[in-house]
Amino acid sequence: MAFAKSTMRLATGFSSQLYGQTGLGGRSAYHPTSVAVFGAGGFLGRYTCNELGNMGVSTNIPNRGCELELRHLRPMFDLGQSKFVFYSPRDDESIRNALRGCDTVVNLIGKNYETRALVPKEGFPFVNYVTNFSFEETHVDVPRRIAEIAKEEGGEWERYIYYIFGNRS
Repeated sequence: MAFAKSTMRLATGFSSQLYGQTGLGGRSAYHPTSVAVFGAGGFLGRYTCNELGNMGVSTNIPNRGCELELRHLRPMFDLGQSKFVFYSPRDDESIRNALRGCDTVVNLIGKNYETRALVPKEGFPFVNYVTNFSFEETHVDVPRRIAEIAKEEGGEWERYIYYIFGNRS
């Protein structure tokens, strides 16, 4: 019964009025807001993107790895509503490119371990682990850099949402 009521709300356009959408609502609606979601491939990122896709929000999804790592996010959006942008947290110009055309920034970047990379070396064991992104860089430097660049870009920034990741009990 609850499913039928929610479907009826979508068909009557009730939910589209709730979010300020044009159209019948849902994934095929148009929402005037544009959002950049950093960390969309993580645990909270997939659910955030799903809700944005349900509202019909145009979303930039910056990714620092392969585009195929985020392929599970594509069905959450209607055609043309998601834009996958490559960026490097250490490159200001790529962050500017990821923020281009967005009203809101959502930062969900966080790890409970330091990322490491294998680097070749002379002699046995021929490889060495090097820290790629430390805790401080992931949780302090990168969010600060994103916020500063968003502020520099100016424009009509409505919100900067930053979720502080922490596995605390």
